[in-house]
Amino acid sequence: MHPDITEIFILMFAEDVALIPDTVIGLQRQLNTLVEFCTEYELDVNVNTTKVVVFKRGGRLSQKE
Repeated sequence: MHPDITEIFILMFAEDVALIPDTVIGLQRQLNTLVEFCTEYELDVNVNTTKVVVFKRGGRLSQKE
């Protein structure tokens, strides 16, 4: 999408987008890129149907997660 961004993994389907980061910071970067992309192409994200799933080997999520 953007040639200056090398660390981004976004899967785009018909009406769905999946962001797959390794870290909390990575997620924020991908969200920022998504905002830029949507702004540039005049797209909207339906935040009412947006979900976040955290996969972890065990234990509770930290405040940052």
